[in-house]
Amino acid sequence: MIIDIMAIGVLFCSAISDLETRIVSNKYTYCLLVLATAKLAVCAINSLWFDMCILISGGLVIFISFLITYFILKRGGGADIKVASSLGLCLGLPNIIFIILVAFVFAIIYLLYRKKHHQISIKETIAYLPFLFIGTVFCYGFLGGIPV
Repeated sequence: MIIDIMAIGVLFCSAISDLETRIVSNKYTYCLLVLATAKLAVCAINSLWFDMCILISGGLVIFISFLITYFILKRGGGADIKVASSLGLCLGLPNIIFIILVAFVFAIIYLLYRKKHHQISIKETIAYLPFLFIGTVFCYGFLGGIPV
């Protein structure tokens, strides 16, 4: 539980950095990876092998899907891939899928609002990490905590 709260804090800092400068330092990814390693170590010590598989699959599925999106659709950035994958490794597969879906819905709403007011062009990109943060907070509030 404490590791999850720390991960949300790191995600908040990376989202602020993404909003302000559109550059996200690797230190946020490293912090998330350290937190994920700590969570995996706790699972290993307590012989929670199924939970370990959920955590590892969360990181791998998100990494592969974001990487495919990056190379095929030419959308997203390196920070999105690294932070989302690290968060997936820290929070697990079912949670990160829910978070990505919620983040996607909020991003679409934001883009539709900007398009309606002619504030965005089709080639413009947006900072995605703030939406990832919103999705994480929504998931944490909706589910009453992160179950893994």
